[in-house]
Amino acid sequence: MADSTDGNGELKQQPVYVSYPTFKNTIRGWGADGHALPGTIDKSLLSTMSGTAQALFLAALEEFGLLSSDNSPTERLKHLAGCDDQAWKEELSRLLKAQRPRAVELL
Repeated sequence: MADSTDGNGELKQQPVYVSYPTFKNTIRGWGADGHALPGTIDKSLLSTMSGTAQALFLAALEEFGLLSSDNSPTERLKHLAGCDDQAWKEELSRLLKAQRPRAVELL
């Protein structure tokens, strides 16, 4: 999460923002045609993105528990990368409910 201050000058965390098409297409692209994900997920895999977009994308993966502390993909990321359209929707729904229950509740 990104840090910012509230109106009282207190530090609070803001969720990282990555566009949905970028998030989905990048992850699904890694698993296209049954290819295995690389052992390390880093900026070298995101060469079509700007430096800022790369940093935000990697932060989003970390925030959602899709990237291990050593930058290796978690089992959940591996699963997401190989999902068909219906499985992607179901898995993403579970992920959002687990990681952003308050936001999902507001929908």
